[in-house]
Amino acid sequence: MYTSSQLAKVLYRKLRQGDARSETTIDNFIAWLEAKNLSALTRPTLTKALKLIVREAEVETVVIKTSHVLSTKAKNKIKTLVGAAEGVPCVEQLDPSLIGGFTASFSYFLYDASLKQKLKELELALTK
Repeated sequence: MYTSSQLAKVLYRKLRQGDARSETTIDNFIAWLEAKNLSALTRPTLTKALKLIVREAEVETVVIKTSHVLSTKAKNKIKTLVGAAEGVPCVEQLDPSLIGGFTASFSYFLYDASLKQKLKELELALTK
């Protein structure tokens, strides 16, 4: 018996191989599900495969959150700080709750240089 999670991983791997157009791969996969009487798993499988694809895209993108708009020079310095190679996409998100500073996530790591985090650390140190 197959689960939608198992099937999603198989579909994800097939799409990553890039041997054929993704529409053809998906169409063939759906036809296979129908042939195996697994049509009920089509929707949850596609949903889970999409989540895997989105998660991968997030890992390969530098996401910078700040309380204000950054200059291109500042964004490039942060990309270098987190170890992103030249050409890695960068997304900037405004988050007024950070007060100042920034957070940057890339490749499963989070670098937190926000004033909000520094205040939390100070509060923790003072309450010990």
